[in-house]
Amino acid sequence: MVSVGIVGGSGYMGGEALRVLLRHPHADIAWVTSRSPGPVEHVYPNLYDTGLHFVPLEDVKTPDFVLLALPTGASMEIAVRFLQAGARVIDLGAAFRLHDRHTWERVYGQPHTAWPLVHEAVYGMPELHAERIRTARLVDDGVAHQPTDHRERSRLTLVVCHRPSERWRHAGADPGGRDPGGAAARATTSRVES
Repeated sequence: MVSVGIVGGSGYMGGEALRVLLRHPHADIAWVTSRSPGPVEHVYPNLYDTGLHFVPLEDVKTPDFVLLALPTGASMEIAVRFLQAGARVIDLGAAFRLHDRHTWERVYGQPHTAWPLVHEAVYGMPELHAERIRTARLVDDGVAHQPTDHRERSRLTLVVCHRPSERWRHAGADPGGRDPGGAAARATTSRVES
């Protein structure tokens, strides 16, 4: 079991990460942050009765993984904090996506304050980089620029790369819960276990 914290849990990507990770058999959600503390179900009625509460970022301890569901500028600072504390960081935004600084700063209209990390970040598409993702400290999940049907599988696969799920492998089920035993399941498990 890996512990996962979600920074920015009350936004769209944070909510999607919560929804997916609540079903993940090897992920334990350690905490979810928001600037407005309170029960998660007040923001996401579909996540009723999870027992999770939004907490301030200042109150959290370092888990195994941190998912950043933040605006680009905020992700840079928070990534540095958790990487220095020993967590593996998965950025669901765009802070570590482009590898040309001039282009990045022109596109996003701000200076990049953690530029050395850009070259360390692994593009989070398991189909292309499963081996590197397994050992990466920092992953640019790439979720925002993938087709919708790949988002859930990609995000799950990043966590699964830490410890492949025996349950999924033996059950022949796709981690996203679609197409049990079908082509998607065989493709996903072969990538994760390669």
